Amino acid sequence: MNLKKDAWKPIFASVVLTVIAAYVLMGLFYMIGNGGDLKEILLRPKELITFVYTEENLKTVFSLAPFVILAALLYTFRSSIIVPKLEYASDFGLHGTSRWGTPDEVIDGKMFSKNNSYTTDPVDAFQMEKGIIVGKVPKKRELLIIPRNTTIDNRNVLVIGSSGSGKGQSFVFPNMINHTEETIIVTDPKGEIYEATHQIKRDQGYKVYQVDFINFVNCDRYNPLDYVEDDEDARAIANTIASNSVDEGKRDFWSESAVAFLSAFILYVKEKYKDKANMRHVVEMVARAGKDEEYLDEIIKNMSPDHPAYHMFTLANMSSGNTRAGIMATLAQQISIFAMQKIAKMTAKSDFKFHDLQKEKSVLYIKIRMDENPFVQLTATFFEQLIAVLYDIADKNHSKLPIPTIFLLDE
Repeated sequence: MNLKKDAWKPIFASVVLTVIAAYVLMGLFYMIGNGGDLKEILLRPKELITFVYTEENLKTVFSLAPFVILAALLYTFRSSIIVPKLEYASDFGLHGTSRWGTPDEVIDGKMFSKNNSYTTDPVDAFQMEKGIIVGKVPKKRELLIIPRNTTIDNRNVLVIGSSGSGKGQSFVFPNMINHTEETIIVTDPKGEIYEATHQIKRDQGYKVYQVDFINFVNCDRYNPLDYVEDDEDARAIANTIASNSVDEGKRDFWSESAVAFLSAFILYVKEKYKDKANMRHVVEMVARAGKDEEYLDEIIKNMSPDHPAYHMFTLANMSSGNTRAGIMATLAQQISIFAMQKIAKMTAKSDFKFHDLQKEKSVLYIKIRMDENPFVQLTATFFEQLIAVLYDIADKNHSKLPIPTIFLLDE
């Protein structure tokens, strides 16, 4: 037990108060037994003490009373005497006071909708509150639904369970069906969510899109260069591709230099091919530049200083010889997946734009591997651009999306 620096002050005060309290208590007992005025009695300490200690019962009482009084006072002043132990720090809020809610608190809380009864009749079931279904009330035909106007700070939900434990069946599928007004973006590793719900969503008036980052066939196409409008956008794509081409935290001189080249190539292709620009054009330029050292010099020589890519190419092309060859080899490795035929076809053009998700309520199914993703450069770019577009739309609309959007990220 550790005492505070000035602990002697409350201890001394407790001792003094104990003596005073015990003495006054003696006077009260004397007054009850013999009468008289308390003030006058307290002025005769010798007579008072003699009286107490000649009475056997009072002697016993006053042998214990001072210790009881002192203990009570020390307990009262304990926070001024003892330094709190670390294990009790939560009592003082030093590590926060949050805790898991009990089942009763969750079920009876005000954050859930009261319009939550369900039946086996689909028509009646669709009359429930539209919101996030997080569970079922035990022994009742009622669901726990977080509505839009909930009193909780946010509606983020984390569902944890082992493979095959029913996360999709109990959470993803019910919420896919129960949401009828929001745009929905859902990851669908096996494609089973699309198969089971896409027609239902069409019947609910949804525009349905699907991208397949596993097989790259029979799906909507996505062209990352459709979202490049300036050098900042080009740099963002290059950074994402580079960051997902090496282990985390291992980007070096070659990788950083390759980012500069890739940014310049993307800007050049975008300016040359306009709306038809795609990563296949970038791959072709990089391949040619890797074979012909004079190719980049010719491009820069014939380029106007006003060209968006001019200064990027000029700075990136300052290296030469083996250094430039090493940079180009690194760049080729970073964008190699875009040379694959199935990816080149999928990224040749876009069948929809992320902005379309805010023009009418839509559902976007994303088929993507969750174990070993060999196309992480592409999928990371997809998600970063998707979120960036949604943020940009919200920023132009008083920090609010025109159509509320939910993400169901199923693994």
